[in-house]
Amino acid sequence: MREGGSQVDSQVTGVGCREGLRFELRWSSLTQDRSAAAVTQGELTGLVADSVAWGAEENGELRGLEWTWIELLEHLARAWRFLEHEQLNPLGISALPDELRVMAQRRWLDAPGARRSEEERLLYEYEESHNLAAGVAGLYPPPVWIQREGGTAWIVSDAVRVRRPLQETLDTLAQIGEAISDRVALAGDARCKAARRAWRDRGDMDATAFVQLATGLSQEFVSQLTASRDLETLWEVREPWAENEILAAARMIGTALPRDVIRRTFDRIRKVPPKATPELDRLAAQALKLLDSTDAPHDQGTATAAWLRSELGVSENGRVDPDAVLAGWDVAVVDIDLRVASINAIGCWGPRHGPVVFVNPSGRNTRHINGLRATLAHEICHLLLDRATALPLAEVVDGRVPPMVEQRARAFAAQLLIPKAVAAELAAVGRQSLPKAVGGLARKYGASREIVAWQARNSRVSLSDGHVAYLRSLVSDPLRF
Repeated sequence: MREGGSQVDSQVTGVGCREGLRFELRWSSLTQDRSAAAVTQGELTGLVADSVAWGAEENGELRGLEWTWIELLEHLARAWRFLEHEQLNPLGISALPDELRVMAQRRWLDAPGARRSEEERLLYEYEESHNLAAGVAGLYPPPVWIQREGGTAWIVSDAVRVRRPLQETLDTLAQIGEAISDRVALAGDARCKAARRAWRDRGDMDATAFVQLATGLSQEFVSQLTASRDLETLWEVREPWAENEILAAARMIGTALPRDVIRRTFDRIRKVPPKATPELDRLAAQALKLLDSTDAPHDQGTATAAWLRSELGVSENGRVDPDAVLAGWDVAVVDIDLRVASINAIGCWGPRHGPVVFVNPSGRNTRHINGLRATLAHEICHLLLDRATALPLAEVVDGRVPPMVEQRARAFAAQLLIPKAVAAELAAVGRQSLPKAVGGLARKYGASREIVAWQARNSRVSLSDGHVAYLRSLVSDPLRF
């Protein structure tokens, strides 16, 4: 018996892995009280990437939280479908869950009262579903957030942020849930039976509810998109529920397109058969092995683009044609007019459809040849680095895509088109000759003047004030330059 604590069994149940989410559970000894709360009294330690999130280390020994863990089982049963399928927060803010409330409060400063109240309600429901600490009512442990991102899951504690395979994380949660459920079976009260039934049925939902979760779209919008068509056929869903290319594209498109255009896009995706791309797969496997997970996203993108230029046999002074690269990998590039400027392209590369890149000729960037080249280069990055992780099924350029993934793809596209070392040569050009020199590089490398300007700036060469002022005038966001 621990000093100041309850008598505990010596056997410890350990689940999870040191690199991601891990729990160690030690039950208290059984007493005459066989209520669900009494039999699930025990000590639970929670760790994220081997850092203690729940509990503490005392004299070299881990000591967990003492509580009645039926509450965690009940919480996991309620939250399971959100943890497994929900990938967007309801406010549409690009942030990890631990940052979301702070960013929302900033937005609410100027928001009408009714909008703030509704968003506060939605945010509370989101936090209740994605924070494991919400399942320990009354003890108030530190938060442990779980948020799906494609085929991965972000696990976030006060001390650590780590991205791990989604299935690994769900398996860990399922194992701790099963351990608690087995213990609950020793009790016989109504709460025990209800908790075990809820845990057993934790994934149950109808097709409409699944589509809403997987896409982040409202029930009304899903109904409007489906209209008179068969929901299972339109969305390509069936039990057991699993995400697909159409759901992924819909999630990233959101409500940015007219409903008839979204339905037409779905129809185009459905007509694309799956295709083997062995050369792309070989290069993607190599790129992932070389990727340094400790680097910032823009550094990852730059390094991967430099590596690919070398693999393609293109010198630092050579020009890369992204359309030819995609054609060499047997990735189709197909026009589809989305009738809006806000979305430039949609890529699909799942087990049922693709890989294919649908280009919107009305896009803000893709209506121009250099913008089209940058968009295709952007998609090459996702094909190499994200199919096995954050974007396993689809991607929408300028859609609702994880911000760090997009930052990496933008840096990759810029470096693939014009290396920083080449753009750095502008520092040696006289101020009067600078516009002509920028134009010359843009034409030679098939890159926009804005990309040339950013590559020069990001090359870290010393630029005169006059050079910086001119290059800043070429970019769409001069305050960031």
